[in-house]
Amino acid sequence: MAAYRSAPEVSRYQGWSSFSVDDAERLIEEMRVRQPGEPGWFQFALRDDRGALLGDAALYTAADGMAGKIGFTLAIPAQGRGLGKETVLALVAYAFEERNMRKLTAETDARNERSSAVLCHAGFCLEERREDVPFKDEYISELVYGLLRTNGR
Repeated sequence: MAAYRSAPEVSRYQGWSSFSVDDAERLIEEMRVRQPGEPGWFQFALRDDRGALLGDAALYTAADGMAGKIGFTLAIPAQGRGLGKETVLALVAYAFEERNMRKLTAETDARNERSSAVLCHAGFCLEERREDVPFKDEYISELVYGLLRTNGR
């Protein structure tokens, strides 16, 4: 986790600039005592069929359990293979079908075209564009995507 999260190509649009082994160990320990669906963030590991770590995905659950936010991070070798969309669709299915959430949102740096494309392909719609959002050492434009649970889900 520390290796792929600290790669500049991966961390460029994320809230962290570096991610140490200590950071990874702390996050893993935090998740050991949490359960998915509890209020707050829960991090899922993404593994291939051999158990190799491909990335991670997160689901934030609001206090009322009806709304959530998602995020995802893929290691460089896992990018460009459709795993982002697969990950987002799995988060959506889990949030809507298992947790019975009503709405999901996702935020991304407007320059992160690949992340925006993944969200659009998974059915999310652009809801808002925020200008001049402080991010690391600069101000950026941020896109907010949303998806409502429909009767078919």
